[in-house]
Amino acid sequence: MKIKRLGAQSGLVFGLAPVAQALATALDGSHQELNDPGDVADILAAYLRTVNVESASDPVILFDGALLSLAARDVSRAQSLAARAQQAGPPSGSVFKDVWATRWGRSPLLTLALVAQSRGDQAGARHYFEELDQWLTIVEREG
Repeated sequence: MKIKRLGAQSGLVFGLAPVAQALATALDGSHQELNDPGDVADILAAYLRTVNVESASDPVILFDGALLSLAARDVSRAQSLAARAQQAGPPSGSVFKDVWATRWGRSPLLTLALVAQSRGDQAGARHYFEELDQWLTIVEREG
């Protein structure tokens, strides 16, 4: 599946390490080396507590908040934000079929699959992963 390549290329948690380092420096003035995904998740969680994503109505912002919440190991917030993103209205093609968002691991389909997986809903996760795989096949074919 192309999803394995997407995951390997995006490196979600370690890809956030430079952002987390900048946040750590801004929050406490020190610079620390972040080698453990737990360090990144803890700093990201601390940052996300300062951001009011809950008042957003834009599905893109809600999906981004859900994905970042998953990376910060805040599963309940991720599930809530993903549910709100889905309820925000019918998903437009531009939200779900964005090549660059997909390339960088920010596809709503990936977020929905990971949220379903966090709920223990393997059938739902498989559904979204298969949808994402179909989308990646199109992206690969079209270049």
